[in-house]
Amino acid sequence: MRKTFTDEKVLLNLKEFMEYTGFKETYARQLLKRPRIGFSLKLGGKWYVHRERFDEWLVEKGDQFNEYKEILGD
Repeated sequence: MRKTFTDEKVLLNLKEFMEYTGFKETYARQLLKRPRIGFSLKLGGKWYVHRERFDEWLVEKGDQFNEYKEILGD
């Protein structure tokens, strides 16, 4: 796997977050504005993402999705 600049950064700005995830700007902003999301912060009017916390959140959500699928028998 090829390392990129965003793999080494702790905080990603909105544009980097969109590149990292492939999310469109509208969805990225909606996600970052969610209270208690745990990986976003606003500094000086700009949104930033703590990359490692986002990765952990994503794994957790994936695990929850897999557990839900198992419960449904899918």
